[in-house]
Amino acid sequence: ELLRADPRSRRRVRLAAVERGVRAQAFAGPGMSAHFALLGLCTAGRDEGSFAFETAALAEQIAAHLDILYGSRGLGLRVAEVRVLVTDLTGGRHRRALREHVLDRLAQAYPAAEFAFDDERVAGRGYYRDVCFEIRAATSGGEDVSLGDGGCVSWTADLLSNAKERLLISGLGLESLCVIFGPPASGDEAGTRPV
Repeated sequence: ELLRADPRSRRRVRLAAVERGVRAQAFAGPGMSAHFALLGLCTAGRDEGSFAFETAALAEQIAAHLDILYGSRGLGLRVAEVRVLVTDLTGGRHRRALREHVLDRLAQAYPAAEFAFDDERVAGRGYYRDVCFEIRAATSGGEDVSLGDGGCVSWTADLLSNAKERLLISGLGLESLCVIFGPPASGDEAGTRPV
């Protein structure tokens, strides 16, 4: 609709959904489940130059996820030691913009969280382009758990045959958040129940 009204529109489209994900393949590892609830976010728009769309959308989505994590404490969830790890998939070309417009900005807004680059990340390479992130938190038992993940993808650029289209997607494991960080069921230790 935006492009029909104005083919040069730079207005961002933000969508969110709470959904139930289903894995077609079987996973037998600890903490794995065939189905799970998650919050999905996506921000679509046009290239704004200087990696501006990407850094703004990245900071906005990470902030939304952190608001949920820190807000969940008011519901009795024991989320601690939150870490946000950002990976520049361009070989460092956007590292300065990511530092200034994402990591440093979010570190001021969320001083309890840790923000860092993860140059060793393997997962998501070839799936995400330019940049991706992961949100991790520690359980009361000290287990390091991945709760969220996201990054830029080329789906809208491919769909609209326009290399100027941008799309950032992310997800936060709501069910994992509740099960792993919630009050323990009778006889369970926090952070040890499967998801």
